[in-house]
Amino acid sequence: MLSICIPIYNYDIRPLFYNLIKQKSTLTIPIEIVLADDGSDYSYTSINEEIASLADVYLKMDKNVGRAKIRNILSDNAQYDYLLFMDCDSVIVSDTFLSDYVAQIDGKEKVVYGGVCYSDNASWNEKLRYLYGLKRECRPVEFRNSHPYQTFLSGNFLIHKKVFEKVRFDETIVAYGYEDALFSWALYQNGVPMYHINNPLENRLVSNKCFLKQCSTAVRNLSYMVKNDNFPQNVRLVKIYNKIKSFHMANLCAYVSYAINPLIYALLYLNVPFLFLLDAYKLSLFCRYMKS
Repeated sequence: MLSICIPIYNYDIRPLFYNLIKQKSTLTIPIEIVLADDGSDYSYTSINEEIASLADVYLKMDKNVGRAKIRNILSDNAQYDYLLFMDCDSVIVSDTFLSDYVAQIDGKEKVVYGGVCYSDNASWNEKLRYLYGLKRECRPVEFRNSHPYQTFLSGNFLIHKKVFEKVRFDETIVAYGYEDALFSWALYQNGVPMYHINNPLENRLVSNKCFLKQCSTAVRNLSYMVKNDNFPQNVRLVKIYNKIKSFHMANLCAYVSYAINPLIYALLYLNVPFLFLLDAYKLSLFCRYMKS
């Protein structure tokens, strides 16, 4: 009835796996755990070898195939009608996490997103990621249900397998960033119902430096999508860029970015965590990438 699908990349999956095994043991419906290692370093594959024989399916890629393709591979190797996708570095915060998702299984072709939360124990150099997560991702369930497709993230959702087969993740997207927005946009275009519940997973915090690098990679990835006319049109960054472009200011923004971005980066890196600075940083990068 339920296939739990988790892509793994350079992370110790054991704590999450054993928590799922514990919760699975309290339920009576058929549940399988499908894991796929996406070309992790040996230091991690050797650690996770401990649970390889315990998982219902454990796949190992010879090389990294990307965030989109690995999720499609997981679906291809899952046997049940409903798929629960989780990120490998997530932390389960509720003893009823699995049962709350099982309660959503009703035979309908739909998507259910559980949400995300963050630990309050952020270190000084994780404040930027914490603030962004708190203000932009940890939305109340009422708000998320009023904006279902715009607030979807791909690290914690239930989907009927027939729906997944209709949309799938776009395998031309290999790099990190906005693949969940593209997937959500495909769901919207196909008229797939999306529901939000209060069943979050705790997302891992990363350093300011790492987060800024992720932002740069994601923005570059988004520019690639736009240039290839394959992008989610509900992305705020694209909407702002189009407005700037309509006033013939996109090139100016790209040129100015070379002067101001080092300063903005330094402020964000040194813990001046104002999200408007992050927005300006991402917009100027996007203008630059669109020009190149």
